[in-house]
Amino acid sequence: MSAQPLHASVVIPSQNRRRHLEKCLKSLEQQTCPLSSFEVIVVDDGSSDDTPDFVQEFVSGTPLRLICLRQEARGPAAARNLGIEKSQGIIVAFIDDDCIPEPTWLEEITTGYSEGIGGMGGRILPVATDTWIGQYCAHKRIHETPVFRNGEIDYLITANASFSRKALSEVNGFDECHPFGGEDVDLSRRVRRMSYRLDYNQSAIVYHHHRESLKALMKTYYVYGAGDALNYKKKHARRLKIINHLFQVGLLVSIPLSVLMIPLDAARYCRDGLKGLRPIWYGGVDFFRRTAFRMGMVVAYFNYSKWG
Repeated sequence: MSAQPLHASVVIPSQNRRRHLEKCLKSLEQQTCPLSSFEVIVVDDGSSDDTPDFVQEFVSGTPLRLICLRQEARGPAAARNLGIEKSQGIIVAFIDDDCIPEPTWLEEITTGYSEGIGGMGGRILPVATDTWIGQYCAHKRIHETPVFRNGEIDYLITANASFSRKALSEVNGFDECHPFGGEDVDLSRRVRRMSYRLDYNQSAIVYHHHRESLKALMKTYYVYGAGDALNYKKKHARRLKIINHLFQVGLLVSIPLSVLMIPLDAARYCRDGLKGLRPIWYGGVDFFRRTAFRMGMVVAYFNYSKWG
């Protein structure tokens, strides 16, 4: 008699976040679904800290069905693809190494796969912090839910998402041309083009360690912008190149003009009930976050000719 297939595989790409990864794995040990029904695959994406040693040591003492893989630093898309390739679950769930799942997370993120559902997204809540940037991210509810457009889910965020193995197979996994980010946006849209629907379960909850300095937040949004540049090129590949170039130049020109948005953003934060200097500070963070995203998009757009 052949063995029953695993219900789910959890894939975690990780790079130089040993402390966060430990918390994530220990939380997965507390899942309410039977530990025998799922596996956890950690893909070390070329870490230079003690992550490889930690994971090997963790394997020997955990009740999890844990698989450790390692690759040269090739980015999260390649890491997730390696995890998918080695996984056995009918459903493949994704979580980031700096996230802490609720005990019911895996149970919730892998249920509800009725006919035609290709992926499921969950809710991303902030880990409590006393830093202003962390509190700003929490106030903005950054990445709290999947992105909706025209009443439908446009894409899922792989800090908290799952996809059916069938859907992942049909789209050949993540596009490894995304060295920075945006691969979850691209994957979700390709899954949708295969006539699958994406769904959302607000009870599938993970807690995320948001960035806690302005520099780290800007770096993250620069990376998001670079990833979005590739998605933009894919979407508008057939449009006249000069039109796409003018759009990118327009983004660049808009950066100094967006300074004018700071007082408007500050006024909005005042209406939200924020007091003291916080509305002005948050308005300034909005400016730097938007600027980083636009710079990332413009620089990547004009520097990566292989993207077409």
